[in-house]
Amino acid sequence: MKDAINIWQQNTNKSPTCQHDLLSSDKLTSMNIDIVAIQEPAIVNNNHSIASTDWISVYPTPHQSNPEKTRSLMLIRAQISTDSWNQLDFPSSDVTVVQLNSTWGKLTIFNIYNEGECNNTINLLTKYYKDNHQNLEHSQNSDAHQIWLGDFNRHHPYWDNPRDSRLFTDVAIKAAEPLIEAVAEAGLELALPRGIPTHCHSVTKRWSRLDHVFISEESLGVLIACNALTNHRGINTDHIPILTELNLGVAIKAAKPIPNFKDVDWDEFRKTLANFLGPGQPEEQITSQRQLDERCSSLTEALQNTIQEQVPVTAITSKSKCWWTKELMQMRKQADSSGRQSFLCRNEPEHAVHIQHKEAKKRYVNNMEYNKRQHWRDWLEKADKPDIWTANRYVTAPETDGGKARIPVLKVTVDGEETTARTNSEKSATLTKGFFPPKPAVSSVHPNAEYPPQCQVDVRITADQLRKQLRKLKPYKAPGPDGIPNIVLTKCAALLTDRQSAEHLRSHVRANDDVQTLENVHYGSVKEAGKAQIRCSQSIQTNSPPQHNVEGAHSDSCGPTHFHNGEAPATPGKPFWRQAQMHDN
Repeated sequence: MKDAINIWQQNTNKSPTCQHDLLSSDKLTSMNIDIVAIQEPAIVNNNHSIASTDWISVYPTPHQSNPEKTRSLMLIRAQISTDSWNQLDFPSSDVTVVQLNSTWGKLTIFNIYNEGECNNTINLLTKYYKDNHQNLEHSQNSDAHQIWLGDFNRHHPYWDNPRDSRLFTDVAIKAAEPLIEAVAEAGLELALPRGIPTHCHSVTKRWSRLDHVFISEESLGVLIACNALTNHRGINTDHIPILTELNLGVAIKAAKPIPNFKDVDWDEFRKTLANFLGPGQPEEQITSQRQLDERCSSLTEALQNTIQEQVPVTAITSKSKCWWTKELMQMRKQADSSGRQSFLCRNEPEHAVHIQHKEAKKRYVNNMEYNKRQHWRDWLEKADKPDIWTANRYVTAPETDGGKARIPVLKVTVDGEETTARTNSEKSATLTKGFFPPKPAVSSVHPNAEYPPQCQVDVRITADQLRKQLRKLKPYKAPGPDGIPNIVLTKCAALLTDRQSAEHLRSHVRANDDVQTLENVHYGSVKEAGKAQIRCSQSIQTNSPPQHNVEGAHSDSCGPTHFHNGEAPATPGKPFWRQAQMHDN
């Protein structure tokens, strides 16, 4: 549990370079930012924005139908549990709404871009608040907090410098009145202190206040700080970012350690595995399911213990882009430093520091663009055979924003009524119902079906056959649930096939044996060789509820097969359990 929520907001002026500066390095993750609220994001890559795998992108509700009108984007830190937040629908491409839930109650965040020429977005906010005030202001657990933040494009003495009278024309004051009324009706207060400028006009170079943070009165007690970050002005934007800190805890997922199998001392690995396997014993034929399960469990446990003891763990770090370098980091620091000096001298337009800041930004932008292009070109020029296939996968894969994937909100029609699945549990139930229909009322298997007699041919799997198949495996493919990758089997093939631990695969498996499933035996990966496939690592489950990894949107393409009460299509001449375990391709 993280004890505070940090929210970063900024208008990026639709600049891809500005968003790369913000998200392509570990800048925000090193500052412990949890939520990024962007106004006027860059929309590129086939109607996607720009992100990195540290973040989950949340687009406005109408984004899919009108991506070119999107002017609001929220990024949620991938480490935050997806069970603790969800997106709320809002009928505008200028507003994104996210609601966080915890033991302290709930926090609703509105990321808003308000157009300068009209008040359509303000009117929609007012209507949304009236229609949903029960959900926004009440929580079953404890308190209900609410924040409106973003670029509102309005001037008023309530938030601007009151001495800057040039801003307070009759037209400007009248245009700001709907916003003030909407904020007052929602019971919100100004969080960023009055008079702090956040916007530099691109032509006049005069500073004013367009970006705001409004927070509910009940939430002022949890507000730690709200500041404009003049030392992180960014590039290709005329808005200064604002950082809001709230004294509210948020659930964080612990990062799972990643074993590095490319940095293993395989001689030591085999010695340790031999110790876990124990001394070799004479072969013993397996004649029952219990014996098979015991051998499988013993072998799996020995491999897992050896991996835990001998395989080094990769340190989990924030995900900077591959082209990001220390040189770029130094240039960004120089641009930020000169930007702060330029802000301090904002009332002296002829000061030399403004030119220094402009030159530092230009140098940083040029080097960033060069690094992105050159990194890709260098990689392609030096690519060998595996890299060529990787490049093809990059080019042909569907375009994304680079953020972490998450199953979106699912809409399902039940009995003519449309329902929405937002939480992980609701999504899991919806997918389960869709992929695994209920048991049929009438069995499709004829009760008096006659089958030919079972084959009496014995099947013998030899150690030479195993070694031959293991040599054909792709070594670094993702492991299954047992965490044992193919490289372990390949490097330890001689040891595994010559010891007692492999005897269950050399034993006679007869057609009339009482073996219902070969479960938890990792040698099922011989499927990759295109020969006889033993489905050892997958079991035939009867009425077992399927498991969905909703958060990571990942599924096993070779998942378990489910049958109702053991029913399955029967093939004449071959008993059903043999079909489940042995497939001759």
